[in-house]
Amino acid sequence: MHSLITRFKRSSEAYLTVVILLFVVILSVTTQDFLTLNNWVDLIESYSVTAILAIGLFVVLVTGGIDISFAATASVSQYIAAYAATRLNMPPPVVLLIGATVGTVLGCFNAILIDRLRATAIIITISTMSVYFALLMYFTSGKSIYGLPGWW
Repeated sequence: MHSLITRFKRSSEAYLTVVILLFVVILSVTTQDFLTLNNWVDLIESYSVTAILAIGLFVVLVTGGIDISFAATASVSQYIAAYAATRLNMPPPVVLLIGATVGTVLGCFNAILIDRLRATAIIITISTMSVYFALLMYFTSGKSIYGLPGWW
């Protein structure tokens, strides 16, 4: 335990922790809105999507893999879910299930290609990223979906 603490004190993470705590103290003292519930809710809402993507990518990285296509996968899943919500008027649970299913299928496709072709994960995921984005642009003509429901 002692060696773990000693190693942490010398690490980049320790310095980063000190800097973050310093910023929290400075912002808490200099602004009246930083440590409020409204600010924390706003931060959680603003960064929730990024956190979900980071958790998914973290799992891949911990297992020794790499995934470059996660942004394209998320974009395709989100677009299809938004289409289901706006054009097909599906209820929220169904829309969420559709989005999660599309993301899972695209991720499994990557995994199958990596496994069956015995190719490097970075090569496969760069390739599928390009294919996913290209297909999304082709089928949507590059048009965004507006008028999302309030629950979105």
